Amino acid sequence: MGLEALRSLLLRRALSFCTLSVFLGFIAGVIAQRAQLPSAFLATFNRKHLADRTIEPPVWRDPFVLFVVGQSNVANHGRPRGRSGIDSYAVSLDGVFHLDDPLPGASGPGGSPWPHWAALQQRNRPGSQVVVASVAQGSSAVSDWIPGGVHSQRLPDVLRALRQQQLDVDAVLWHQGETESWSGGDAAAYAANLRRWIASVHA
Repeated sequence: MGLEALRSLLLRRALSFCTLSVFLGFIAGVIAQRAQLPSAFLATFNRKHLADRTIEPPVWRDPFVLFVVGQSNVANHGRPRGRSGIDSYAVSLDGVFHLDDPLPGASGPGGSPWPHWAALQQRNRPGSQVVVASVAQGSSAVSDWIPGGVHSQRLPDVLRALRQQQLDVDAVLWHQGETESWSGGDAAAYAANLRRWIASVHA
């Protein structure tokens, strides 16, 4: 087998593995939703493992703070788990943590993109601090996040936790829509709900 053929084979297998990981994470979220588990189930699953992971807050040096909202692709439903380097942190209602998977506040027991993203961020800004506050929940719909939705309170709760650390959000990442795509949801209704969510963020 030639070098180019080998590279192509390895790339196809890597893409297949990533697709399978995302798909299995989505299916796990759907099963939990169809079983009508309490909305706090996955968060509770994670929280019982967090007590020994909290750390003393560092001296903050104007960190870049990313707030993550959405469903399984940006929560802890991937593989493998990632670990952060120095100066990378997660903040949730439970306190301050090293930015290691699974991230506090998000659903799932697996890996997320955020330790890897933090490493890239710090490569571009050597010596900088990075903070991720994630509330992403597997299989959630946009209607779950708008005012009155089952996850709507997660936004002000975590923003309050960030304020307690005297941290300001630099960017909000919204990664959601798969649930509506699979269920054949109405695009106009999605757009209207998304506008409501954006307005609630700015409120």
